[in-house]
Amino acid sequence: TRFSFDAEADEWLPTWSPDGSRIAYSWGRESFLDIYLKPSTGAGAEEPLLVSNFFNRVTDWSADGRYIMFRHRDSAQSQDDAWVSPINTEISGATRQPRSFESTRFDEDCGTFSPDSRWIAYSSDESGTYEIYVKPFPGPGGKWQVSTRSGSYPTWRRDGRELYFITDNRMLFPVTASALS
Repeated sequence: TRFSFDAEADEWLPTWSPDGSRIAYSWGRESFLDIYLKPSTGAGAEEPLLVSNFFNRVTDWSADGRYIMFRHRDSAQSQDDAWVSPINTEISGATRQPRSFESTRFDEDCGTFSPDSRWIAYSSDESGTYEIYVKPFPGPGGKWQVSTRSGSYPTWRRDGRELYFITDNRMLFPVTASALS
């Protein structure tokens, strides 16, 4: 069943809410992507979550349903950064605003929440090649590089005991949770 209907725009990277009731996706034209939420039934209008005229690509939805992780770039000259946006209406004020999770002069991408929403794994090219890092959420705390030769597209095992990622030679590599603490 068709879900989106704007023939003039690109709609991509759909991400299901944990309860399956909504879908977050990136929507845009030319050089920008905004983030919208829509009931997964397809009924009703989409709700803008982040309209900024920058490049915002959804990468994950936290298992507790409270946050969306996305890749953010504010200009053609900037690098990609990992950002988080609260979506729960119970969150108010300044804490409801989207915020940077990891922002450096390097690319940060593919942010994904652990099943208990206490950690975020992401890729970064700060070492000169893309590697996988893990950092506590919402913080504070340092970060750990968990890949050794390359890494992208981190994905947590459903029980949170392992983190998987793809290496440059297209191998799936696991890291146990005990290595993260």
